[in-house]
Amino acid sequence: MQKLMLMTGAAILMASSPTFAQEASEPAAPAATQPAAPTADLIATAQSQGQFNTLARAIEAAGMTEQLKAGEYVTLFAPTDAAFASLPPGTLDNLLKPENQAELKALLANHLVPGFATTEFLAQQDDAAMRTVGGGLVTIETADGKVQVSGANVVTADVRASNGLIHGIDKVLLPAADQQARAAGSGALAAR
Repeated sequence: MQKLMLMTGAAILMASSPTFAQEASEPAAPAATQPAAPTADLIATAQSQGQFNTLARAIEAAGMTEQLKAGEYVTLFAPTDAAFASLPPGTLDNLLKPENQAELKALLANHLVPGFATTEFLAQQDDAAMRTVGGGLVTIETADGKVQVSGANVVTADVRASNGLIHGIDKVLLPAADQQARAAGSGALAAR
């Protein structure tokens, strides 16, 4: 399997590139026909979708709400409520305990990649890996024209927020044990 490491700089470059969404030779659409830029942050946008309530609770328990409201531009692979419900019994309740905040941060950081990665971009990265904010890797694959992130299917795509992009996924992406240990020692995605 050919692995392609996508670097943070490339993701950020794509976010700022005007040709990312359209070919350079195509004329830009008149401003009046372009959709308005999103004004809600990642948290408010996720909450407005109605399928990320458990994720919002987990973000709050991890102490990451303010960081994701005003933080740097990221792509959030957001587990749906059904994805959290499919965890083994007691797992979520255990993660939400205050004494497990570092572990919960590591788990959530495993769902964030720097920059702006649309499903169109992800579909072109078949058999690739992207570094997460937590220091781990997520794999990107396409099957039958559908994008998968570390084996999770993208079920809601390209939900834009003012400081990021959300892709709903049908599975919680658990970080590797060594990544959890590093996070517990140093604090993954530490507040600014």
